[in-house]
Amino acid sequence: DECSEGTAACDATTTCVNAPGSYACECAPGEAWNGETCVSTTSCDGAVSPGGACYKLSEDELGWDDARSACQTWGGDLAIIESAGDNDFIYDMMDDTGEVFLMWIGAKDLNSNDTYLWYDGSSLSFSDWADDEPSNVTHGCAQMDNGHWQTVWGGQPRKWYDEVCSYPFRYVCMKV
Repeated sequence: DECSEGTAACDATTTCVNAPGSYACECAPGEAWNGETCVSTTSCDGAVSPGGACYKLSEDELGWDDARSACQTWGGDLAIIESAGDNDFIYDMMDDTGEVFLMWIGAKDLNSNDTYLWYDGSSLSFSDWADDEPSNVTHGCAQMDNGHWQTVWGGQPRKWYDEVCSYPFRYVCMKV
């Protein structure tokens, strides 16, 4: 009985519930366990799109997998973009910073065959790839660009590009 013995790894924001041979840390409604504590899944400390999703731009730079973990710690995940409206909303958020940068989104070449899916395995019902993208089976992760590649080598602004997943870039988190 880990709960009554105090050996469970639950914190004060949770309720410890015993199960045969184990236990579970349960959060209050509207919250989710991120492995350390309960975080809100309903409040938005980012910006709410017209479609109702909450988006938050990072200020730090991480590889794709670490960026995904950071989004999960926040209570969401990397952004899944399902419409031109949400795509434009995120680009407008990027532009509002006054900076030009690259940013990870939740699409990845999960099977190393140059076919991108969202991290949950679902197909991209919307995409905004630049011409000739995705371009390299060794890259593997999708990023949004609000003008960086345009200034570096004449790429298209406000388009998606594929890149090596371990490269550190900013990222956009989403929760619904």
